Amino acid sequence: MSTTPAGRLGAGRYLTAGNRPASTVTTVHELTTADGATVRGVLATVPGATTVVSLMHPRQDLTHHPLVPLLLQAGAAVWTQHTRSVNNDLTLVHEQALLDAAAGLVFLREHGFGSIVTLGHSGGGTLYAYYLEQAGLPPAGRIAATPGGRPVKLAEAEMPLADGAIFLAPHPGQGQLLLACIDPSVADEQDPMSVLPEFDPFSPANGFAEPPASSAYTTDFLARYRAAQRPRHPHRRHRPPAPGPRK
Repeated sequence: MSTTPAGRLGAGRYLTAGNRPASTVTTVHELTTADGATVRGVLATVPGATTVVSLMHPRQDLTHHPLVPLLLQAGAAVWTQHTRSVNNDLTLVHEQALLDAAAGLVFLREHGFGSIVTLGHSGGGTLYAYYLEQAGLPPAGRIAATPGGRPVKLAEAEMPLADGAIFLAPHPGQGQLLLACIDPSVADEQDPMSVLPEFDPFSPANGFAEPPASSAYTTDFLARYRAAQRPRHPHRRHRPPAPGPRK
């Protein structure tokens, strides 16, 4: 394997961040949410900045997001914040993450910025869309409990609205993502090699081609494949037809 950066395992996976202006001042802040949790954020600002762009993700640290230097170069301040479950998807509760986001926006309002713009990238897009939807409701109209029944204090929280919102490659949501990952061609989930030939995406009859050739599926096949995914959702009972042989 080459020893050059381009030849390293994982090369190109992340964009290289540019240089922050020399005048950038960076400070770390610890905040307390409306329900008593502790979250941390990093504020990077440049002289004269009146607009702050807030970046946040439900479970990732965006402190070194490649857009941060570009936003600073454009004259905006940048706030990057953790949730209480950063780097831990197992403990992530999205309704609690809304309280984490609220604490950050309260801090930015109190810091005196004239405009706050949320920037949701990937899962951050889903988070900020959910936050802004709830923040725009009267407190009594906000969600009072998670789908699992855990109380959440959105009605008691100060939830400032942003002055603008940017969505960059927003995540469709875990439900939609996982639904799209279901393989409806597996006939028996106790036997992963069982197959329903009419849904088999690895069958040449359905459009599969061995690499380096490109597979090409018809609109009809894709429609039938997607429709067959829904009954396989774990919340629905479905017993597929008898399996055929896996080729």
